[in-house]
Amino acid sequence: MSSLLPPHDINNPLNIFHTLPLSSFKLDRSNYLSWQLQFLSFLNINDLLGFLEGFVLVFEKTNADNSPNPSYTTWYKKDQTLLGIILSSISPNIVGLVYSLNTSK
Repeated sequence: MSSLLPPHDINNPLNIFHTLPLSSFKLDRSNYLSWQLQFLSFLNINDLLGFLEGFVLVFEKTNADNSPNPSYTTWYKKDQTLLGIILSSISPNIVGLVYSLNTSK
C-alpha cells in the first residue's frame, strides 16, 4: 500500500502543512491547557518543538564568501511558517500580546 503523501523530511519547510493542527478553537484566556495539549502534539509530530525551546540551530544568513546560506534559508522558511501557524492558532485578543514577534522562538 503506497502513501499519498511524500516521505516526511524535516528539512523541507512545506512538509509541516501535512499535519496542521486540526483544532476547532483558538487559544484564549480560558483554554490554555486544552490548546497546549493539541499544539504540543502537533509540534512533536512535526519535529518542531526545538524551534520553540531554542534547540534548533540558527544558521548565519551568508556563508564566509558572502553567498546566501541555503541552511539559513531552510531554517527561516520553517521558522516563519511555524510563527504563522502559532499566530493563526491564537485568538485576536492574544495576538495583540505577541504582535512584535519576528521568530517562532
